[in-house]
Amino acid sequence: MNLFRAASKPPLLSVVMPVHNTSRFLVSSIESILRQSFLDFEFIIVDDFSSDGSLEIISEYAQKDPRIKVIQNEKHLGAQRTRNIGCSHVQAKYIAVFDSDDIARESRFEAQLKYLSEHPELILLGTFASIIDPFGNPIAENITLPCSHEEIDNQLILGGWPIIHPSVIMQTDAFNKVGGYTEGWGSQHDHDLFLRLAEIGRLENLPENHLYYRIHLNNMSFKHLKHKAKFPGCKFQGIKPAIEAAAIRRKIMLPSREEINAKKRNNVKPKNLKYLQLKWALREFSLGIKGSSLQVLLGIVFLMREYASATKKFLKSKTKGSKI
Repeated sequence: MNLFRAASKPPLLSVVMPVHNTSRFLVSSIESILRQSFLDFEFIIVDDFSSDGSLEIISEYAQKDPRIKVIQNEKHLGAQRTRNIGCSHVQAKYIAVFDSDDIARESRFEAQLKYLSEHPELILLGTFASIIDPFGNPIAENITLPCSHEEIDNQLILGGWPIIHPSVIMQTDAFNKVGGYTEGWGSQHDHDLFLRLAEIGRLENLPENHLYYRIHLNNMSFKHLKHKAKFPGCKFQGIKPAIEAAAIRRKIMLPSREEINAKKRNNVKPKNLKYLQLKWALREFSLGIKGSSLQVLLGIVFLMREYASATKKFLKSKTKGSKI
């Protein structure tokens, strides 16, 4: 289903937001975009075959605001394909990335587009962000990131997280030139895109906070943390194939364990994330939220494994000490 309305001329900015079963957060996300101080944009929302009433919420907003363009996938296709579908309908010079569980500050588009107009050499601009939990409570007030292209590219190849994906505005032509998001690569599709964009132009972060980035049980679940591919020394290990592909394209050696450990990389995930997730799961379980009982069980299993691992290390160290 495609519910596009005709426009007299292309806007300067196209906001692309995929949606899959995020009705719980969707109203605040949509309203944060519609409240932007910058007004010349189209809002492309692609529903990825949601079953929780998300499409009904989107359609209701689309009836009220002609800037909203609604696309519905006929089956669940996943985030990468859904983003590419949305971006294929972009008419504007710039694409703003956004997720259906995050909240944009009112000045986000205005500030980023002003900076981009003053720096036409940039093909991508991110921002700093705050991290919030499923209930809107703050976890980290202000996540600062590297701002220069050189620092960002260096951290990308070392497996860091120098760009927060839903804070990004990028040139449409550059996005199309690198072929959009690589489909079938799971959670690393944004890291892969940034690496490819860094090879054809300059990326920067605006040193201002314009986003509330939400962490919750469905976008960073226990199983997602568990099944990341192994990449020595890297905090975000699932991006190894993207880094390997970039190394081949650039004809450089993969960074060694020593090189990775010698560089300070941003790690914006809270250190006590598993404990927080168990706390969230218990609260969601008490509220009767679907799927929370399984998350509680997984959380307990993970904590038991961590306790067993820590006990084993402690006993091993005591044994070594007694032999000296």
